[in-house]
Amino acid sequence: MRDKSDTPRKGRRKTRDVAIERRVALLESRNGLTRGVAVQVASGHVDLDTVLQRMALQAKADSLMRLHGLERALATQVAMGQAELDRVLFKRRMELHFAEMGDRSILKQSVADELPLHFCLHGQRHLEGPVVDVAQYEFVVGQESIHKLQLKWACALTDKKKARRALSWDKARRATPKEILRKPQHRFCCSNKRLFTLMDREASIQLQLLEGEQFIGQVRSVGRFEFALAVKGGVELVIFRHALESLKELR
Repeated sequence: MRDKSDTPRKGRRKTRDVAIERRVALLESRNGLTRGVAVQVASGHVDLDTVLQRMALQAKADSLMRLHGLERALATQVAMGQAELDRVLFKRRMELHFAEMGDRSILKQSVADELPLHFCLHGQRHLEGPVVDVAQYEFVVGQESIHKLQLKWACALTDKKKARRALSWDKARRATPKEILRKPQHRFCCSNKRLFTLMDREASIQLQLLEGEQFIGQVRSVGRFEFALAVKGGVELVIFRHALESLKELR
């Protein structure tokens, strides 16, 4: 025999289900929730504010991925405030730059292109011509083999006159030049990050070499052992990092 006491309970359940369905439809249309999430909210299993916050976070992460090509995990960290976008983008630019330019060598480029160069060597020597061979510690121009630590700066031979016009001197250091610093720990410390930051900001810098030569310009590329410096006259020099005595940003 059917229990009549079940009838009111079923009626209440049907009324509740209708109310939930109405709220589900409202959440889908008004808040853009998927049906599954809307059912959870309408049933009281999930708080609406929590769901909306998650949606906003996901939308921000999606936007960062689309605009900057970030991976989802990193985009989510930025969206949540756990990582700074500017730092993330800076780090990526620096990594890409060193992947491309880290092993750049004007000496090897001269060999490959038979490009004549003008070299300024330690002891105020100047040398001209294409590089014909490059070894680990030495390079060859003509018949002469030169240790790489002798190098201070270089440019294309056609730019020699303009480069020398961009050159100035520290008189005191010119009178008492420093010797070649053979041990890395004794050299001027200028990190990859610092040089890249100066390049990234297009900052003007002034540098001085061990024998007093000074140049003012902007860093154009950074490699492990050298960096390119654009100076007045539209000339690009290569500065060898082991020959640096000082480097500062001009405000």
